[in-house]
Amino acid sequence: MKISELAKRYDDFELRIGPTAFRRGEIVGVIGANGSGKTTALKLMAGLIAPDRGCVDWEGLTARDVTYAPQKPYLLRDTVLANLRYPLALRGVRDAGDRVARALELAGLRGYEKRPARGLSGGERQKLSLARAMVFSPRAIFLDEAFSSMDVEGALGFERAFADYCRAEGAIGVVVSHSLSRIRRLCGRCVFLHRGEVLADGDASELMSRPSEPTLEAFLAYER
Repeated sequence: MKISELAKRYDDFELRIGPTAFRRGEIVGVIGANGSGKTTALKLMAGLIAPDRGCVDWEGLTARDVTYAPQKPYLLRDTVLANLRYPLALRGVRDAGDRVARALELAGLRGYEKRPARGLSGGERQKLSLARAMVFSPRAIFLDEAFSSMDVEGALGFERAFADYCRAEGAIGVVVSHSLSRIRRLCGRCVFLHRGEVLADGDASELMSRPSEPTLEAFLAYER
């Protein structure tokens, strides 16, 4: 996935992302303070909003290959099972029973198939949302604080499943999170946004352990 000179303005805030690329199988973390532009950047990359300038080249992927999981899930007014089947039906996937069963197992929702999805707890909703995002084998996955309401065991399980999937299948993963420990566990690369600008972009371990950019150093010191 290649990004040109992207720009998006809201009132007096403008997000600017210079030319960059994301490789297949790469998991990239996006960090920064509230209001730095993380969610806007993710939505631009996922094709949910249009830039004012520039473009995102998915290099042959289509909207059916891309998925986005937000902090507050958008669930159908239907059962858990219907929510998991929906993205598969959209893509004409038949005989999807095994995929749905694996998704239920991953989310820890086996036995919940007939429950109303919107009646689940916050953490359960996030688990369902993320399982639904992965059930159709996407080629690019954008996660916006998608683990934040989960219990520790559930979040770690999803982290492992997400990382294993991206690396094994060559899917692009982009993760926005305030949890620096999660970024360290998941991501080989990290992008730091500050007031709409990319101030650092590089190896996650190097960038987060030995920051050379003063604003990033201050951010990491505060978040610790």
